[in-house]
Amino acid sequence: MADADIQALVKAQQMERDCKDWMSTAEMYLAGGQADTAKPFLQKIIDTYPDSDYAAKAKTRLEQMP
Repeated sequence: MADADIQALVKAQQMERDCKDWMSTAEMYLAGGQADTAKPFLQKIIDTYPDSDYAAKAKTRLEQMP
């Protein structure tokens, strides 16, 4: 495997971990009725990984919030 392939794989794995963690944290706060605390976690997904499926989910989740 080439170095570029390995780097791409590592970046993809990091994105997956970050987004799952941030989304999980946001959902935990939302379940507890703390939307204002959840918003920065969703926004972080959008800002850090804007072209990902997670960013699309985070945008949708933000739009659904009061």
